[in-house]
Amino acid sequence: MKKRKSLKGRLKAYLLWPVYLNILLATMNVLTYMINIKTGIVVSAFFLLYLIVSLVVYYSNKSSIVVNLVDFASSYAQVQRQILKNFILPYGLLDENGRFIWHNEALEDALGGEKLFRKSITTFIPEITKDSLPQENEEANVYITYGERDYRATLKRIPVSEVADENPLLSDSDVQGTLFSLFLFDETEINTYIK
Repeated sequence: MKKRKSLKGRLKAYLLWPVYLNILLATMNVLTYMINIKTGIVVSAFFLLYLIVSLVVYYSNKSSIVVNLVDFASSYAQVQRQILKNFILPYGLLDENGRFIWHNEALEDALGGEKLFRKSITTFIPEITKDSLPQENEEANVYITYGERDYRATLKRIPVSEVADENPLLSDSDVQGTLFSLFLFDETEINTYIK
């Protein structure tokens, strides 16, 4: 997945306001010339200085701001990842081929304690194949027995482009692909009471 990151939304507007202020100052400069040419020349000198400084500050700080935002998002993501990792409900993410790209410890324990990363879901749950993964925005429930436990495996399709579009700070125009979330709900006790 190739991603191009740039600023967008309120953050971009906030960083650009000194550049936009140059339009107001240029208008003021023209009006000053109409009142007095000598004063207009002095205002023009300060206007050009302000224009140069505002453009230099914007373009020199833009890349460092993007880097700082990515660092913040990364550390925020680490906190979220740790919360999900310790989540008691078995949860994982699959790529578009049905291979695990991330999972929490509860899912690993539920599926026999084996390492799951980059392994196909079909290896552990033969009922879930690449062809049975949900299409569009639908959710798929697959009822399985693994070991001595009964589970309802809930799969949901996550278009990566929608995730990028929802990000208020970064624009990822070339993001493509699909992920699938997997939740395992232990229904062993419920099934025991039903029987």
